[in-house]
Amino acid sequence: GFLLSFIPISLIPTLTGVDQEGKILVADLGMVVTNSKDKGKDEVSIEDTKKIPILLGDATLGWVIGIEQVEQVANSLSYVVNREFERKALAAEALDKYREINLLYTIASKMSNCLDVKAIATLVIEEASRMIVSTSASVMLHNEQNSCLEIISAKGTAINIQP
Repeated sequence: GFLLSFIPISLIPTLTGVDQEGKILVADLGMVVTNSKDKGKDEVSIEDTKKIPILLGDATLGWVIGIEQVEQVANSLSYVVNREFERKALAAEALDKYREINLLYTIASKMSNCLDVKAIATLVIEEASRMIVSTSASVMLHNEQNSCLEIISAKGTAINIQP
């Protein structure tokens, strides 16, 4: 048998073998774990058990505590946890990419109805501000006559910038 530790021990009052935070997830040892050296027929001493961490990268999420196949269970759970974390990270990255593409599509479709450079710059700032949290933003164009950047449109503190 083995024990996975994560939830409060108060939910499983019959066990005394707990992790550092006193939390247990699954308690199906089929035996009683005791801290006492005087153990009964169906009891196992806490010293006879192995405690293997469940890892997500370098972080310990919990422990598998038991007598047999503890390493295999801990390794399997660590593998599942890491795979799920990777899956969620990939989904979040895909969602970010979708939002970026959607922003570009929205700007492009609105730009096709507008010919004024200042209106386009204002549109770009408005659309980008919906996706990106910022206190200020500006769109600048290179002025070939004086070889410097000129603010075409701005929001927030960028409005106060003088060329």
